[in-house]
Amino acid sequence: MAWLAGWSYRKEIDVQDAYVDGDLTDFPLYVKRTADADLAEALATGYDIRFTQSDGETLLYYEREAWAGGNGSAATADFWVRVPSIAATGGANIFMYYGKADAPDGQDSANTWDSSFECVLHMKDDPDTSTVQDSTSHGVDGTKKGANEPVEASGKIGQGQQFDGTNDYISGSIAELFRAAKTFSCWLYRTAADQFAFANIGPNLSNIAPQTLAHVYASGGLGSFGIKNGGGYDYLDSVETVSTDAWHHLVFLDDLNPAQGYHLYLDGAECTYTVGSQGAYIDYTNTSNYLYLGGGYDNQYGTGILDEVRISSVARSAAWIKFEYRNVAEADNELTWGEEESEGPPPAFFLYPGIFDQLRGGLSAYTGGLKT
Repeated sequence: MAWLAGWSYRKEIDVQDAYVDGDLTDFPLYVKRTADADLAEALATGYDIRFTQSDGETLLYYEREAWAGGNGSAATADFWVRVPSIAATGGANIFMYYGKADAPDGQDSANTWDSSFECVLHMKDDPDTSTVQDSTSHGVDGTKKGANEPVEASGKIGQGQQFDGTNDYISGSIAELFRAAKTFSCWLYRTAADQFAFANIGPNLSNIAPQTLAHVYASGGLGSFGIKNGGGYDYLDSVETVSTDAWHHLVFLDDLNPAQGYHLYLDGAECTYTVGSQGAYIDYTNTSNYLYLGGGYDNQYGTGILDEVRISSVARSAAWIKFEYRNVAEADNELTWGEEESEGPPPAFFLYPGIFDQLRGGLSAYTGGLKT
């Protein structure tokens, strides 16, 4: 098998198919390493990390969300790798390379997330305590209410943002992204039994004008408002419970197809819910509106930690949502790792003493029987 030229080490990664219910294309795979002693051979910056397809040389786009170690120390890291295909039968096979002293930074965050991703917020402070940065090419960053409002805290993956339930929120001029079929997803850790509006759309948070796109009730039920239905809007109420003091993966999906309708997912599975109608409707396409995270209409704010906020312009499949949850939630991240491989020098051709004498002797014996 081919080897990536210039790199000294690699590990094979098999993506398991146990929770892949349908073929996935351009899937952003979560790849985690914890205190990996082999990665002591990598650079302290992590710049020399590369991922390839199963052929061992076709490079894959990836984002390095976090890196610590290398240069003689075991490394802990969080990566997102854009895998072209993960099959329902067979999963996928890729390689991670490391060990090249002069390697430039190999990550490409913008291309890790394909064009269907409108916004990806890893929810760490970046570049300062007032901002969370979008990893996609759209550059739709989130702006906090103020410095450390909310405050950075340990998230589901790396860092997240902790909301105080009093006045914290994150806003962004991203309502214009909601023009077509859409999927909103996040990880939420509720620390109090209050309403947490993890996605709210409108001009501000001071009155009833904004509509809650998706939220958790104080009772723990998952719900959604702001879904267009003629001149009004629908609301969804699920029967499942989003418990406190635990991480949950939440997904709201509107594929704008009456035959398909709206969907709420909790921890990789679709919720059972009821549907009702009431009130006025805030148009998704009104670009003067904002998207708010952590704050709901009429100054309602949630208490807890929000991480990995994503907005897509497509309706993600049930198979996608299920594996997205399992890839993060499972202890092994649904990955099987091979042992470290190294590329050494080509095998030496060893000549033992006396070999030339034997060769000459054999040649003389052979030529002695020839006619001249």
